[in-house]
Amino acid sequence: MMNSATSKVLVVILILFLLTTVINIAYHGLVNKYNTETALSYTTSNKVTFNGVYVRDEEVLTFDGGGVVGYAIADGGKVSKNSAVAYIYNDEKSIEAKQDIEKLQSELDILTKIQNPGTTEVAQPSYLTSLIQEKYLNIAYNKELGNMDKIETAKNELLVQLSTMQIVTDPQSSFESRITELKSQISTLESQMTDPISTIWVDRPAYFVSYIDGYEDTLSTSMMYDLSVDDLDKIDDEADNLDTTNVIGKLIDDYKWYMVGVIDNHEKIFNIDDVVTLNLESSSVNIKGTIKQIKDTDNPNESIVYVMCSNMIKDVVQHRVETVEMSIQNYNGIKVPSSALRFKDIEETDEDGNTSVNSYEGVYIKVGEQVKFKKIDVIYRGDDYVISKAVASNEYLALYDDIIVESVG
Repeated sequence: MMNSATSKVLVVILILFLLTTVINIAYHGLVNKYNTETALSYTTSNKVTFNGVYVRDEEVLTFDGGGVVGYAIADGGKVSKNSAVAYIYNDEKSIEAKQDIEKLQSELDILTKIQNPGTTEVAQPSYLTSLIQEKYLNIAYNKELGNMDKIETAKNELLVQLSTMQIVTDPQSSFESRITELKSQISTLESQMTDPISTIWVDRPAYFVSYIDGYEDTLSTSMMYDLSVDDLDKIDDEADNLDTTNVIGKLIDDYKWYMVGVIDNHEKIFNIDDVVTLNLESSSVNIKGTIKQIKDTDNPNESIVYVMCSNMIKDVVQHRVETVEMSIQNYNGIKVPSSALRFKDIEETDEDGNTSVNSYEGVYIKVGEQVKFKKIDVIYRGDDYVISKAVASNEYLALYDDIIVESVG
């Protein structure tokens, strides 16, 4: 058995160990206590919101006022030289019949292509699957670019492929009855139509819009640099005393157009020739543009910005004024509070054995009870934070590190 002296020694050692542990915990918990923030992913951009005014070179089209207008092209559609943009009919019936025929004919063309034996005989499920996936990605891609016409074409092609897959996998499927029905409906509608009493032609390539807002003569690219802040503030979606008598619509002479507005640019974030992104209130499509001019005003916090865009879609001809968010660049990385930034001199040795001392910007992080310095690669500096690029190295700050913001005690 262990004698009493040995027992007393072990008890003393145990007590000393416990005291040391308590003192160590107290020291690190009270003397070396830190406030920390977890390093998280963050995205920001230089952006500004303003009331944007559309500026385009436009010409109003009119007619003699007799009859009813039926349009040959959708708003924002491109017309070629010597092509028709509208037809004048005696009454609404022929216009309604024409519109119905166009819808039915589109469906008939798709079903006829699907039902064609040449389409189904060569089609294999695996091949169709790859085409369907490709077309789906194509639709998503063109949505991002704002190519609405290409989306419509791709959508119809996707419908053909999906329906062909249905016929290939289920030979009993058929669209013959629907094709017969569509042909009969089109024939009935055609018998109800009368020829237009006149046609509206255009003498040059352009884009067409079926309505006007009253600013066609005053908001042109040749006059936009004369606009003042007060002028821009007075512009609405529609001019006062707008007269639409005998108006067919208007032609837009170029695919290029301008967004003009007043912004706060006293920090010179935006500059001439910068490529920017316009997020429009009325559209889900982001528009790319280039800043062509920034005009200073009497107010140091106000500048007039002129952004040239070349994406002509229906969304950008529906308004004259709307809320615009303009951003120049997105930054994605790890958010770091400015209060945590530190500089540290680190001695380094290169491949040839030469030693040098280099200063690095970084932060201190807490790892258990230890404190370590981690480098950062700053890609954006905000008012009270920076964004550091995510670098795959143990020497650099990583996601979910505990950044020491300040020490307490």
